[in-house]
Amino acid sequence: MNKHIPSHAEGTTYSDSSASSQIRYCRDLGQYLVSVFGLDPHRVTLVRHWLNTTFRVTEFSANGELPEVYALRISRPDYVTSASLLAEATWLDHLRCATSITVPEPMESASMGPVASRPGPVGWPTMGMLFRWLPGRHVARWSDDLVSSAGELLAQLHVAAMSYREIERLERPRWSPAIVNGGAWGVPKDVLGSLTAAKRDIASKASDTIEDISRHCQGNESQWGLIHGDFGPRNLLRKGSNWRVLDFDNGCFAPYAYDVAVALASPAISARSAAFLRGYSTFRRLSSQEVDWLPSLTLIRQLVVAVWFEAHARDALFVGRIDGQLDAMWSVIRSGGK
Repeated sequence: MNKHIPSHAEGTTYSDSSASSQIRYCRDLGQYLVSVFGLDPHRVTLVRHWLNTTFRVTEFSANGELPEVYALRISRPDYVTSASLLAEATWLDHLRCATSITVPEPMESASMGPVASRPGPVGWPTMGMLFRWLPGRHVARWSDDLVSSAGELLAQLHVAAMSYREIERLERPRWSPAIVNGGAWGVPKDVLGSLTAAKRDIASKASDTIEDISRHCQGNESQWGLIHGDFGPRNLLRKGSNWRVLDFDNGCFAPYAYDVAVALASPAISARSAAFLRGYSTFRRLSSQEVDWLPSLTLIRQLVVAVWFEAHARDALFVGRIDGQLDAMWSVIRSGGK
């Protein structure tokens, strides 16, 4: 018996274990990881358990000073590597030094650097990163001005990527047909075999589009670079009039226009797409070719999400929670996004 796996989950995979077993395991792992970062926390509170598992870590001062607060993010197994997490930390450090954009600040451990780990059973989480807590709130009501401001923010991230000479040395995934065919982001290579013929046909056409756009973009620093990968309302906070951008672990080398499409795929932003693109053009103007790609790229983003959930629909965490959403995703994709 592995001492880190809950006894009633012994013999199961992480994906097949119940949400409560996964959380219990991640909490135990989290207690170890925060000790690697030199913390003796007084409170560890679950924030979100989804693809990653995030805890709020509070360390109170003995002399009554304000507590130090951090976010501990435990990575889903088989989703990222230690090298890609280290690249994320390097990228965040660059953004904090070279721009005025507020992004998470990775903490360094004395023995492991920004990525701490504990040996564990195959297929179970082993790695985590600690960030200084970023206070703020999600936007409840989006206006044209707020959407436009979010567009400006994304463009500034892209401009920062274009100006970072060391960026190609970062180990991050590359946008390719694997995002819909399988073999990337935790999607098994045989995922298409589980889809209906009609869905496989959609994925095949999307794969051709990805290859075509990649041929045009790769090597063109004005169109291809390191993107956020999941830019949208759930990863944006406001504190007063200031933005905070969260969750860079989906970052990859891809067309900048795909990052724009990811944002446009979210209902709050798609409803005000003209405002978003207007704000974006303040710092970076899309070429006519990139604008022409946006409808296809938005559908590809929706397809990526649908295929991921198809691959994980039987995971214990998602059973009974995504069926209706999955049907709705495919309905939108089949209708061409209308």
